Amino acid sequence: MIILDIGCGKKKLLGSIGIDFSDMTDADIKLDLNTELLPFESSSVDYIYSSHALEHFSTEGFIHIIKEVYRCLKPQGQFYLVVPYYTTLANLANPFHNNNICFNEHTFRFFSSESSTQALPPEDYQTPSLPQWGLRYSAHAELGVEFSLQALKFFYYPEYLNLSEVEQRSLRKEQSDIVDQISYLLTPTKPCPSKESTAPGAIKSEDAYLYIYKQKKYLTDQFKYIKQHQLISTLKNNALTIYTEGLPEIHKVEGLFYFNNLLLPPNDIIARFSDKITILQDTIDKTISKKEA
Repeated sequence: MIILDIGCGKKKLLGSIGIDFSDMTDADIKLDLNTELLPFESSSVDYIYSSHALEHFSTEGFIHIIKEVYRCLKPQGQFYLVVPYYTTLANLANPFHNNNICFNEHTFRFFSSESSTQALPPEDYQTPSLPQWGLRYSAHAELGVEFSLQALKFFYYPEYLNLSEVEQRSLRKEQSDIVDQISYLLTPTKPCPSKESTAPGAIKSEDAYLYIYKQKKYLTDQFKYIKQHQLISTLKNNALTIYTEGLPEIHKVEGLFYFNNLLLPPNDIIARFSDKITILQDTIDKTISKKEA
């Protein structure tokens, strides 16, 4: 097997070919990994290992070495790396780290076009605007690189090890010094797929008005349901405000919309209606559940 240790430092992986830029390391090959090519044929390397090295790269250098790792790995090859977790205070304070490169559970979404990953539960990566895993085309650029995430591990501080997964997830999002470091195991997808249709994007402008009309009709139907089933007394806070204020008029002006005397793009209108739909539907669902119980 051909095994590489990228940024090997003084702790080169046993049996590997160490690569680093400094004479003060155990490197077998001395390279500036930010800019120079790895001296290996394409699809010739079995395994690439990197421990606490990639956080030192420039942003351009990081993209460069990711491309080189992808190029050199065999289709069945593997890439294992471990780096500091982005909210570790020692990482943030280190002047030799590039904190523009944010190593967390989202990092390698930008090198994948897969709709989901088996390596993480959706709760770890989904956001309202980015529910799918792969974000490779979010910059509308083609890197020619595709990795599949096989495994991800959080290395927790000892005091958080025995907490539930839900508690750990909540703390990761809210506080620093919860996770010390993070590791990824990636496999290259070769040949590199080209799937621009997987890029996250807005609803096309020609479809926006129809979509907004459907949203407004759905909200109107919810209002009728609330009145018909006498649920007005169960509405609380935001749900009650939405119901009592009713729906504002919307008027299309070219590719924009007047909404409460505001001139807004269609995606903003869609988001506002979506929020109202979610709040009302949640209230209705909870009320029905209580009645059935």
